[in-house]
Amino acid sequence: MFQAEMVTNGMSIPEEDRQSVLQLAADLDTTWDSRDARGFAALFDDNGDFRFQDGLWIQGKDAIERFWGKEVFPNLPEGVRHISITKRVRFVSDNVAIGDGTLRLVRSMEGQEKVYLETEGTVLAVKKEGHWRISAIRLTVLSPG
Repeated sequence: MFQAEMVTNGMSIPEEDRQSVLQLAADLDTTWDSRDARGFAALFDDNGDFRFQDGLWIQGKDAIERFWGKEVFPNLPEGVRHISITKRVRFVSDNVAIGDGTLRLVRSMEGQEKVYLETEGTVLAVKKEGHWRISAIRLTVLSPG
């Protein structure tokens, strides 16, 4: 299992908050793999947004739920799974964290999993009313080779 680097800039960040931020990535994987648009969107702050590497920008929790429910999940090939690999989390404050990592979509084909899509991404997470939520996701184009 990959161990994410945790950067706290000298702040005393409770272990519960560190784990909650990491759990967001695991929950993204779980809701994505079950094609649960409502659960996927629930991970976002009300004004959260998601910007794809091609520039497409989905703004607001309701729009995220609609987009994944109508555009993404119904059009996925069978057997595609979502894998989030969190490489680094930097706490900007006790209620704001930036996570960097890799998003990988893999597809089971002929008994093996093959990478369907891979991109780097940054997640901005915020803690409001005791709960961590995603405020923004930005995916980055990877250079070939």
